[in-house]
Amino acid sequence: MSFKDKVISWNSKFPFDRRWRKKHQISFNSNRHREANQVDIYFDVFEDEILGSFADQISTNQKNLEKYRESGTFIDEFISSLSQEEEDSLYENLTSDKLNNYGKKPSDE
Repeated sequence: MSFKDKVISWNSKFPFDRRWRKKHQISFNSNRHREANQVDIYFDVFEDEILGSFADQISTNQKNLEKYRESGTFIDEFISSLSQEEEDSLYENLTSDKLNNYGKKPSDE
């Protein structure tokens, strides 16, 4: 097995290892790398992905909130994806009865 094949094999077996080593600036096969546990490495990388995704969502929500505060618009993206006929239909079918009962189950009435 060539050195290239060993590198490819290692990275195929442990797909998060390289990302973890780059993140923590750890050399391959160093003492710290050999002491590492692949399960812990996976959780470290997974945590970064989850928290990164969560941070992105918070940022998007914050931008939407600021847009709402400035313009009062919070359903722009949904409305703009509708045709004029679909948008008109939404407003035509909106009644005070529907608004008053929004979110209620039939058994709540």
